[in-house]
Amino acid sequence: MAKRMTQDEKRQAMLEIFNKTKSFFKIQELEKIGSKQGIVENTIKDIVISLVDDDLISSDKIGASNFYWGNHNKKRHFKMIECLKLIENKKELKESILNLKEILRKEIELKPMTEEKKFNLNKLKEKEVNLEKQNEKLKGFTNLSPKEIGELRNRSKGLSKEINELTDNLFVLQVTYVINLKWKKRILMRRLRYHRHDYVE
Repeated sequence: MAKRMTQDEKRQAMLEIFNKTKSFFKIQELEKIGSKQGIVENTIKDIVISLVDDDLISSDKIGASNFYWGNHNKKRHFKMIECLKLIENKKELKESILNLKEILRKEIELKPMTEEKKFNLNKLKEKEVNLEKQNEKLKGFTNLSPKEIGELRNRSKGLSKEINELTDNLFVLQVTYVINLKWKKRILMRRLRYHRHDYVE
């Protein structure tokens, strides 16, 4: 019969997981890893939280999930977490932009340029400007290793596809305004205050 681990032994085992890796984890991932070390799975969350409370590991909320990482390489982990936050923010911006475009598509059927339509156009532009800023910020993370970049890409799988789909939708929106509302393209561009939208690789 295997010896029961004490609370201190469980904490030490979990701490070693963080010290042996440069990665960061969700609680579900830690529960799987910790259970393989002989720790009862439903006790792992409390152990991890106690390590955070004692400042032995760090945590941060990104989107709907909490992430945890060791303190032995704080600077690099903070950089990775910041990058992951930017990716999540981009995702939220794209969803917001898509919703605004759907609202505008429905408003086009009314044809007259209402105050509400102007408001939504301005809001759409604001979201797109924020999205562009997120793209610029992400360019500052070029010194992450290929392994770290790959890990971040896996956590944001499908993001590039979403960006390109939204770009397609924007082009459709432009054509619809030009045809249905009889706007000249340069007037539409001036209204939205943008010049071009690129696809991402």
